[in-house]
Amino acid sequence: MRWIKIAIVVLIVGVGILFFILNLNTEDHPIGVGDKMPDMKLPIYGEGERGLQDYKGDLVVLNVWASWCEPCVREMPALMEVADHFEDEPVSVVTVNMQAREVQAQDALDFIDEQQLTLPVLLDAEGHFLARVQVSVLPTTYIMDENFVVVEMIRGEVTRDWLIEKIEVHL
Repeated sequence: MRWIKIAIVVLIVGVGILFFILNLNTEDHPIGVGDKMPDMKLPIYGEGERGLQDYKGDLVVLNVWASWCEPCVREMPALMEVADHFEDEPVSVVTVNMQAREVQAQDALDFIDEQQLTLPVLLDAEGHFLARVQVSVLPTTYIMDENFVVVEMIRGEVTRDWLIEKIEVHL
């Protein structure tokens, strides 16, 4: 009789674990290669709001940065050069500023103006994008196909040549 009770408890625990595993939320892990990037509308500096759907059909380069991050600052000219290089191709270079992680929210806006950034800058003022995508290193750059599936990702500073090479592979 005692073994039957133990077997029932083990069975219940096993079913519980199986249920838990089968119902894991796929968004509980950092977004990486092979994952679909979640679409979130964010304010865009000077232009209202945008989300990934606004870039449907394009290969999207999404760079996540902050103004206090030195590698982020260094790679901005390369990102603008890449956008210019592919201006006649279905390629969109978009940035997301981690405004919630800035010392002051205004720092990001001042940086955009001072550097005369020509790229779209989405502002993650509340940290929702950061929480959902789980960016752990700045800068982080994602290259997504036309269905917003991440095909390339790099944590750390990117170069113009690396981006051009990776984009051309996926065009």
